[in-house]
Parts: sequence; structure tokens; C-alpha cells
Amino acid sequence: MNYQAFTNASLTTMHHGIRGALAADDALGDLGAECKFRIRETQDRKVHAAALEAEMVRRGMLFDVIDWSEDQATLLVAEPNRQRGRALRWPALSVSNQYRR
Repeated sequence: MNYQAFTNASLTTMHHGIRGALAADDALGDLGAECKFRIRETQDRKVHAAALEAEMVRRGMLFDVIDWSEDQATLLVAEPNRQRGRALRWPALSVSNQYRR
């Protein structure tokens, strides 16, 4: 998909759609029900979300990083008091500069 062709609003809408489906799956899982969207189990969704976030970073957009697992905060940034379900809010440009090695 050519993410560069989309407007900022379109990227944000797609990103929120993935986050919403993930939240719905998590809520259903917490209730013991079967996940409706199976977002965590679908690799294509993760690839799509990563591509969206990469384009959003490239544009310098602010967004909440999608939390794919409880370990994500440990893998991406050092934030020991992070709780599952609380999104990281990154100024996108500082991500690439701050974590570049």
C-alpha cells in the first residue's frame, strides 16, 4: 500500500481503526469471550500498523503507539511503571532521533 499517498487524517483514521479493533478484542478476551477481530494473531494487521506508524513518524505526526504485547514498552522504551492498555504517546520526530544508535 502506498502510505505516502494518504493524507494525515487518513493515516490517523486507519491507525485508530486498528487500535479500536485491538481494544475490542482485548475487552472480549477479558470477559472470556472469543475475540472478534483476532488482531493480535493476524500478522498482516501488525505489518499494516507498522507501516502506518513508520509513515506517521516520517511525517512528524503525534500518535499513540499500538501496544501489541505487555512487553512492548520494555522493547521500545524504558518505562518500568507502564501498565498494559496505557498507550505510549510519542512525538514522532523525537522517536527517530532519540532512539537512533
